[in-house]
Amino acid sequence: MIKQTEMCLRNFLLLFIFFIAFDVTALAQKKKGKSQPVTQQIESGKTDRLFWLAQMDKMVKPVLYNLANDSLRVNMPQIVSIRSDNPENRKKVAYLEVFSRTLCGVAPWLQLEGGSAEEVLLRDQYRSWTIKAMQHALDSTSKDFMRFDVNPQQLVDASFLAFGLLRAPWIWEHLGADNQRLFVESLKTTRRFRPSFSNWLLFSALIEAFLCDHGYEWDPMRVEFAVRQMEQWYVGDGMYTDGPSFAFDYYNSYVIQPYLAAILDVISKKKNSYAGFMAQFDKITKRYAEIQERLINTDGSFPVTGRSIVRLV
Repeated sequence: MIKQTEMCLRNFLLLFIFFIAFDVTALAQKKKGKSQPVTQQIESGKTDRLFWLAQMDKMVKPVLYNLANDSLRVNMPQIVSIRSDNPENRKKVAYLEVFSRTLCGVAPWLQLEGGSAEEVLLRDQYRSWTIKAMQHALDSTSKDFMRFDVNPQQLVDASFLAFGLLRAPWIWEHLGADNQRLFVESLKTTRRFRPSFSNWLLFSALIEAFLCDHGYEWDPMRVEFAVRQMEQWYVGDGMYTDGPSFAFDYYNSYVIQPYLAAILDVISKKKNSYAGFMAQFDKITKRYAEIQERLINTDGSFPVTGRSIVRLV
């Protein structure tokens, strides 16, 4: 399956992380002479990759560093959009939201090995922070403890966190048995929330796929309903509708196609229920990737259209 480029507003770093996650070997082969600190190499214009690593560090560090030190709630400002549907509830779930989307975005890079000495050192630091961040998020005695059952929005964010761990199995493997158990229990609490008849079906399905992937009890019907409904919502030319109506936005990038790819990949390892759909989906993702590539402007930006998009005014 093609890995889609994701440009999520609430986790704007996704776009940068996917650029970083490719071709480590090529970068290592290009490296010449004595290693320099990342900032010095950026200043000398040595590599684009080091520039993107610095951008990632700027965006990710405030979240993972503070959560690793049990200080995210202390230091993270609670700023809610003036157009928010429920400001007080959004504040309650903001911590899981920022953690889950950050980790989901950075996970492919955390899973990598190799690269320059500077990159390896930076990745090791982030791996350490990530494990500590997970421990604090799951520990009910920590200041940064995160419940997953406060309101339905947390179905979304729990799934992003599960998606991050699917993308970076290293995290799960180093989490420890007790924290693995706590994470699974937290995921299961989101079953009380009924997903809306939209891309939200995939949030429930991915959580079940995560449980399936790690050998826990899972609900095949949540997966089946989401996959079969998405089959019905395909409208051609590489795009799905988000619910009964079509909207020209980036939700095929944010959720629909990457989530479907992950769910199908996990379930196909267990059973062959979706073999026919997977062949069709492969063609769909390739077509959508072509469309995305052709949308890129000469300055590297994408057209501002639809909801959940960054706009400077």
